[in-house]
Amino acid sequence: MQGLVQAMQTQAHTQAALQAQLEAQERADVWWSSLLRTRFEDGAMEVGWDEFVRLFRAKFVPEHIQDKMEQEFLSLTQGSMTVLEYEARFAELSKYAPHIVADERRKAKKFVMGLKPSLRTRLVAFDHRTLEQALSAACRQEGEMEQYLEEKKASQKRPAAPFQRKERKKATFQSPQRPVASGSGQVSSQRFPSGKKECPHCGRAHGGSKCWLVAGKCLKCGSNDHQIKDCPRLQQGAQRGPASVAAAAAAPATGRPGRPRAPARVFTLACEDAEQADHVTEAMASRGRCGGAPDREGEQRREEQAEQQVPAPQGPVLPPPPPVDYGVFMQGLVQAMQTQAHTQAALQAQLEAQERADVWWASLLRTRFEDGAIDVAWDEFVRLFRAKFIPDHIQDRMEQGFLSLTQGSMTVLEYEARFTELSKYAPHIVTDERRKAKKFVMGLKPSLRMRLVAFDHRTLDEALSAACRQEGEME
Repeated sequence: MQGLVQAMQTQAHTQAALQAQLEAQERADVWWSSLLRTRFEDGAMEVGWDEFVRLFRAKFVPEHIQDKMEQEFLSLTQGSMTVLEYEARFAELSKYAPHIVADERRKAKKFVMGLKPSLRTRLVAFDHRTLEQALSAACRQEGEMEQYLEEKKASQKRPAAPFQRKERKKATFQSPQRPVASGSGQVSSQRFPSGKKECPHCGRAHGGSKCWLVAGKCLKCGSNDHQIKDCPRLQQGAQRGPASVAAAAAAPATGRPGRPRAPARVFTLACEDAEQADHVTEAMASRGRCGGAPDREGEQRREEQAEQQVPAPQGPVLPPPPPVDYGVFMQGLVQAMQTQAHTQAALQAQLEAQERADVWWASLLRTRFEDGAIDVAWDEFVRLFRAKFIPDHIQDRMEQGFLSLTQGSMTVLEYEARFTELSKYAPHIVTDERRKAKKFVMGLKPSLRMRLVAFDHRTLDEALSAACRQEGEME
């Protein structure tokens, strides 16, 4: 019954899809017939395929849907899809962005840059001239990777060899030998110098006798009547320990063995007696030599007299200078020196690059443009300059950065500066001002994009001005 219900549902869906397709086809036929009569004089004027596609999309595919599909194509990556699934989605969405994949080489580059990293790193070094070449290479690499992963998984599940299992079992029963400390505090180099084997149960070497741990005997004295925690020997040792400690505490402290220390004696002398006596040595500081309190009082009186003798300052009293944080001062000084060094290095690099460019352009004028007799357009000069000084992989990386550029945490002006900088590496994506404005608006953060996407900004300056006003209002 479940299969019958599924079959009926599939049939119903198929009929609904066919019905919708017939209705759409009928609407398209009516629209095209009307357009032929009103605009192309009943077919007297020829209509190119590109013009027909443009008119059809303008009629049946709204502009916001086209913009959404184009943005999805710009951010398309393989993710968890297979290569064939990714290629099918790529081909479907590329119809909404024909200016981005203007030729087969650009289409192949866009396809490779959207692959997952494990595939992209193996294909990005090759120059695929068509999408079919890139697709074929990606499928081969995907098959090789899947085969490698399967072989690796099978090798991990394969059981170990017999001798490996034997060695592993032997290593399990062996316990690491621990050094035994002798009575003199030195660690012996051999655990069992007598050559006896270690018992696997208790870790000791007791020869051929039966292990006390297996027999359930006391591990201290070998008795069957008690365990080691109740052994009388341990209790006797514990009793002897506190008694010896108490005896040591009760013994009088002596400087020499067997002789008690004499009690301390304290002698007091007056200040006058100490000065008159010849055999008294003074060992105290001058401050407080005849008593602490009187000397402190005299010192206070001297400080008050000194303060009274100091003349009063004339005029306004200036506040003390603020304390200087020498750590911050030195940090700022080091940063200033580093900035100066970086600036000098940048200027030096700029001068060297300019000199290289002058030599290259002078040579190119002589060899290719007959010493300037042939005019060189600006676009041609830019193309030649980038081909000489900007490697192809750098241009591809900058173009990919422009395709995935969004505002993020930047302000609108910072985002616009980055947008303008990267757009130089992708002129085919922003062929006119309207496309540039659309790309700029679609990269804004959602809170700004939802307020600007409904307006038709004809230039980038209009979109930038509106975005700045909206950002100011939100702040």
